[in-house]
Amino acid sequence: MIELTVDEFQRVAPLFDAYHGLRPAIYSVLEGRQAGRVFVDRADRPRAALMWSDAFYLAGEARTAAIRAGLRALLDSPARRTEYNLIFAVPGRWQGALSQLLAPLGGEPLVRSIYALDVAAFRALPERPLPRGYSLQPLDERTAAQAGGMPELWGSVARFMAEGVGYCVLHGEAFASSSQTVFVGDGRAEIGVGTREPYRRQGLGRAAARATITACLERGLTPEWGCMYNPISGAMAASLGFVPRPDLPFYLVRPREPLKV
Repeated sequence: MIELTVDEFQRVAPLFDAYHGLRPAIYSVLEGRQAGRVFVDRADRPRAALMWSDAFYLAGEARTAAIRAGLRALLDSPARRTEYNLIFAVPGRWQGALSQLLAPLGGEPLVRSIYALDVAAFRALPERPLPRGYSLQPLDERTAAQAGGMPELWGSVARFMAEGVGYCVLHGEAFASSSQTVFVGDGRAEIGVGTREPYRRQGLGRAAARATITACLERGLTPEWGCMYNPISGAMAASLGFVPRPDLPFYLVRPREPLKV
């Protein structure tokens, strides 16, 4: 298995084109917008690829032994034994190979729900004013730092401010809720939402998400939504005009005790 340099990532873009979901997460790395590593079976005309960023993403020929062995080696490394690992692959191509490969590691088959925006339905949504005492504002450096996940996903708040977009809801000066682009790539943006416990069930996250979606459309980005076994997130997606697409299967490998030597 060979690791590509960042300026070589575009070699594998055709392999990942088969994904119908998670394209913002994948192409944010391929386009150099967010951090990740890419491995291939061979540097010249790769037949299979493994991307390692927030999760593992497989593409290309499932019969490629080098990539399968490389994934197993990464999952078996001491650092990865103590972390949750999500492994995605193009539906159909890799499922049999992954089932066999991950069974000894306790790999659990799951699905991720994927949603696409019905833009006409979104634009027809009625306005819902915020409760008294709350305000909707674009994320800035101060509030973006409170949104959570910025260093892990974007490397820094400054990088997010340059490449991403988002909004927050404040209660006076207190940070209550936010929505932002989690990933941006392939002309698409995955939307994330979070609301702090005391402020939930008031429509604050939905208001922030609506503003973020509007900003994405104004920038020419196609908003996308995804979740895993989260009915509340699915209901919010539907309330914003998102419609379900086929689920994307994946595997979860849970933490294990490090091997004793």
